[in-house]
Amino acid sequence: MTNMKSTGIGMDVGIKYVTGEKDQIKFGIALKNVGPTMKFKGDGLSQQATYSSTAQIATLNERSQEFELPALLNIGGSYDFNFDEKQKLTAALGYTANSFSYDQFRLGFDYGMTQEKVAFNLRAGYVYEKNIFSSANRSNALVGPTAGFSVDALVGKNKHALGIEYCARFAGVFGIIHTIGATISLK
Repeated sequence: MTNMKSTGIGMDVGIKYVTGEKDQIKFGIALKNVGPTMKFKGDGLSQQATYSSTAQIATLNERSQEFELPALLNIGGSYDFNFDEKQKLTAALGYTANSFSYDQFRLGFDYGMTQEKVAFNLRAGYVYEKNIFSSANRSNALVGPTAGFSVDALVGKNKHALGIEYCARFAGVFGIIHTIGATISLK
């Protein structure tokens, strides 16, 4: 249907808490897509009909059902295991409560190593939800294992990072999604 619109507003709110002797403990909560219900409107919901007995034309208006934004609650935490000043392993757990699909549990690891002029990170994770092994019954394609790495050149006296990132995610029947990105740090 053409010539339809819906206007709404959605808000995202969250909080992050960092603590520990070396700020190694992190915890965060985010509530996303919170807002009022929405409804489609417009001429796209109108259809013309011709009565066969009288040949008169009438316009029929369909009613649109109200709908909610797909709100979700994210809760996550991580802990940094600092081996020395140049090596760190971060372990992270996450939980997502979805309003219209199965809830998800996440586990992830990030091993980072920094040298004089280069930083290297190796990442692995896993996303679990109900019916993950049944492609007909699961609600999300992006579940299962994930992996990736990044290589950053540390340039200038402030060690700004310039680098590349690669990530692979399983996407159910769609195969594997490969993502390549660039990093430019200005802080």
